Amino acid sequence: MKRLFLTLDYELFFGTRTGSVARCLIEPTEALLRITDAHDLKIVFFVDAGYLVALKRQMGDCPALQQDYETVTAHLRALSAGGHDIQLHIHPHWEDSFYDTARQQWDIDISRYKLADFDEVQIDDIVRRYKAELEHISGKEVFAYRAGGWCIQPFHKLSKAFRKHGIWLDSTVFYNGNADSEAHAFDFKGAPEKTVWQFDQDPVVAQQGGFFTEVPIAAYKVTPLFFARFALAKKKGGAQHKAFGDGRSIAQSRSWIIKKFLGASYSVVSIDGYKSSYLARAYRQWRTGKDNLNFVIIGHPKAFTPYSLTKFKQFLEAYRATFSPATFQENKHEITQSM
Repeated sequence: MKRLFLTLDYELFFGTRTGSVARCLIEPTEALLRITDAHDLKIVFFVDAGYLVALKRQMGDCPALQQDYETVTAHLRALSAGGHDIQLHIHPHWEDSFYDTARQQWDIDISRYKLADFDEVQIDDIVRRYKAELEHISGKEVFAYRAGGWCIQPFHKLSKAFRKHGIWLDSTVFYNGNADSEAHAFDFKGAPEKTVWQFDQDPVVAQQGGFFTEVPIAAYKVTPLFFARFALAKKKGGAQHKAFGDGRSIAQSRSWIIKKFLGASYSVVSIDGYKSSYLARAYRQWRTGKDNLNFVIIGHPKAFTPYSLTKFKQFLEAYRATFSPATFQENKHEITQSM
């Protein structure tokens, strides 16, 4: 049977307001679990470990940060004990960000938003510390990775540290995805139209016998009409389209917005907000494709809406019998054997 991976980037916002642990992480995740538990579906949580490390760095001076750390780690331990998969998500800007106790909010510095913005010694140290933090919390091996903001390139700067610390599976790439702002950049054009491949120095270049394995996020072609409807739902959609999260995202560049309204583009298959409107169509399209072994859905608890959770519930009710729910922890041997 075909495998479906439900993967969540477990993180706050990174704009002018990060939002709260309760509204961005705990409440939306628990709302989703009420749906997935009914269908015996386990989740892969790509946890923003840099946030946890940043909390530990400053919580001795701020009881509120200690409470946040204890709340999040208790939640992650419960998820891991419940059979969910805890894997590595890196937003390295936490290395440069700090909590302003006077204003009682995080001062976010995204000048080094990509892991490759650091030198190789720093990269090694970040991967080591962040992985150790998650393994301490979950009590299980961490070997899978998703880059913050999909910014995994240039990968050759990361590969040595990943090899050294046992990170061999990636789930960052999505077909024909790209972004080109100064802080936020990636280019997945030319990636294989496959659901698993091996690679060495570039995750979009398949290489038989490569050390690393890519299990890409499913992608779907969208038109400018989708973005018009997306914007309308966000502005006029009312409570059904209001996100759980109470923070603010990094603003998109003007050139990115213009590009999306000028022609078709590819987006991840997601359970976030209005993007959930094409989930069922994307799944049906994937099932008829040549390589339909792994279907990877992405989501961000902070971006869930009542509408998106309803659409996902309807998706499960319609298609749950057609796939085998999977996690990287439970299915790592099957993934490597399928190549």
